[in-house]
Formats: sequence, C-alpha cells, structure tokens
Amino acid sequence: MDRWFVHGAGASRRSFAWLSERLDALLDDGGQSVFFEHHLDESGPAALARLRDALDKASAPVLLFGHSLGGLLAVPASASVQVERVVTLSAPFRGVAMAEMLRWFSPSPLYDTIRPSGEFVRGAMPSRAPKPTLSVVSTGGMPHIRAPNDGVVTVESQRSLVGAVFHEVAVNHSEVLLDEGVVARIGEFVRHGT
Repeated sequence: MDRWFVHGAGASRRSFAWLSERLDALLDDGGQSVFFEHHLDESGPAALARLRDALDKASAPVLLFGHSLGGLLAVPASASVQVERVVTLSAPFRGVAMAEMLRWFSPSPLYDTIRPSGEFVRGAMPSRAPKPTLSVVSTGGMPHIRAPNDGVVTVESQRSLVGAVFHEVAVNHSEVLLDEGVVARIGEFVRHGT
C-alpha cells in the first residue's frame, strides 16, 4: 500500500521526512511514499480538488496521512476508492479559533479555510470519517489558548471527527511528526485496523 502525505499549512514534504522513513522501515511492505504539495496562496477547496484528482489517478491502494491542514484535506479526499485508511495528526476538524481574527489582518486564503465558521470547515468535512481513520491528537499545549491544546489547535477540535479512532500524545503540534510512540501506534492501526 502506498503512503500519501499531505503536509500542514506553510510546511512542505520535508515535514514528513522522519515519519515517512520510520514508517518505510516499520511496515516494510514495498509501498511508495508520495508527497502531495499545496501552498498558502491556494484555497482549501482548490487544494482539496487537486488532491481528490490525484488520488483518483493513484495506481495502488493508499494509506493517506494528513498533518494539521493536511488532515482537513485528507479526510474529505479519503472518499476516493483508492484510499483504504487515513491517519491524521493534529488536525483541526472544527477549525482554528484564532483564524477568525487573523483573517482580518492577512489576505491569505488559509485563514478562511481553517476558521471554524468558514465554509470549508463547515462544508467540506464529512459528518463521519469516510474510511477507517486514526486521529493522533497532540496535547502538549500553550497557555495562550484557553482550552486544552497543542499550541495551535484545541484538543476538542482534534477530537471532533465522528467515527475516528483517537490516540492522544503529550507533544506539541510539530513534535507529533517526530514521536516514536506515534510511529508504533500507526503500525498497529495499519496492521490491525484499530
């Protein structure tokens, strides 16, 4: 099974370098790593359409990963017949509250994409996970967000995808991509589906 990685906002394929190498060694299944790139000046709907199109052209079954904004893109895109399972890491399924304010200070489509009251968060997210989904919830937060959080996204937002299996780790929003325990949990999910 090929492993497709969708990075978070402002990141690149490099954000998954360590995790993809660890998973290649752990799973040792001959699957290829594919990195889907999107950009800050691209709207959520445009990136989602490109991801869906790419997945529909995939030549092998897909294990789809999404970190942060990448998780917001991965879940609705997982309806593709090629996707067998999904792993999200620190994904803001109900959006990021501070984006409501930040959108007034920056013309970036990012803030409209991730704001809780925006069309993308409210409209693109399915009511249930379309495929078996492991959602890794990072909880190593910061005090500037009043609710439990990972420094960027609240735990409540990360845990709001109905039908997902949740796994909490006490690391921050970025450290989740560098955690041995996360690698082990993903291995269990791939092998056993739970």
